[in-house]
Amino acid sequence: MVNRASVYHRRKIFFKKDKKFNVMATEVVQIGVGQLSSKYYYDPSKPYYVKTQECIFFNYNFQNNIPYAISFTSTENINDEWKSWVRHMRIKKNTDGTLQLLLDENAIDVTQ
Repeated sequence: MVNRASVYHRRKIFFKKDKKFNVMATEVVQIGVGQLSSKYYYDPSKPYYVKTQECIFFNYNFQNNIPYAISFTSTENINDEWKSWVRHMRIKKNTDGTLQLLLDENAIDVTQ
């Protein structure tokens, strides 16, 4: 059994370090429908780097109340093993008109 608190803590420490990631690909998937968008950054003359705490650009017009899985593949160094990262997300429009970003389990639970 995996201790979720321990995994969360390791992720938190990992992302607090000042690191630079070479993004190789991004993808947007609508849950239950399939792939909506993908972008590849394989040109070594134009690498796409992001630092810890920076946003990754997903060139997609997200809609309210649709559950998505967003992912990207990256390396820390050009010769390192590729790692894939996935988050579930949904933008919820509240009754007062404000928008709320729901992540992971909250994004999938459409009763929220």
